[in-house]
Amino acid sequence: MSKLTDEQWVELNKLTIHYAHNHQRMGQAYMNALHSVNEDLYNEITATDADPFYIDDNITKFMEFLTEEKYGV
Repeated sequence: MSKLTDEQWVELNKLTIHYAHNHQRMGQAYMNALHSVNEDLYNEITATDADPFYIDDNITKFMEFLTEEKYGV
């Protein structure tokens, strides 16, 4: 099960690509895109060990958080 709708996933991916092409790291790009798509989820994940803004290695946990796999938040 996902915390985002199909439409939100499409928008998240479009915005992530846009931000990454504008020289943001992938973790920054994902978080900035999430902020635009669903600010409540952005606030929920910020400053957790699934927040990839400063640490790209957290992208897997970020995806697990959004898809509710393993992470259990």
